[in-house]
Amino acid sequence: MASNNDKNPRLFLAAPVDQALAEALHQSLMASLDALPPLNPVAIENLHLTLTFIGACPAEKLRSTLLPALQPVLAEARPGRVHLRQVAGFPRADQARCLVAEGTPSETLRQWQQQLQEAVQSQLGNSEGQDGLWRPHITLARFRQTPETPVAATPWLQDLPVSEVILYQSETTPKGPVYQPLERWSLS
Repeated sequence: MASNNDKNPRLFLAAPVDQALAEALHQSLMASLDALPPLNPVAIENLHLTLTFIGACPAEKLRSTLLPALQPVLAEARPGRVHLRQVAGFPRADQARCLVAEGTPSETLRQWQQQLQEAVQSQLGNSEGQDGLWRPHITLARFRQTPETPVAATPWLQDLPVSEVILYQSETTPKGPVYQPLERWSLS
């Protein structure tokens, strides 16, 4: 089987989750395993807030068009935040494929996330994984199969500061996905 990073790696832009929040979310998930349908937890080092899914992108196109299109958006971007509200089934409680911590973005973050998404779509001519409605969330686990009953939401109130954006390459391995940072931007 060919690796997905041979020619056209799968890419996404994300904000890292700080270690303290990642550990708290992971510990809460581990403590709740007996009350949840069977799932596969996301490795603690893989927790992130996806800003824009890019998908498959040839390396040449990444360097020649996509990175130059992203640079001005990220140069102007200011730190933002996501106010996490709950841990819930995603995309919906009654059709949960994942368990996520989801929240509401600050207006600053919402605006430049939309600019990032538009820059990606204008350069790649696709909208793979994008429906125009960004729902900020951190994927905590993937259900092994869609649960038969809706997944009840549990309150989780905490702010996630967003002051860094990372371009990740995703590689699927037998032990799960591995996310390799390719570029980093600090927001000021």
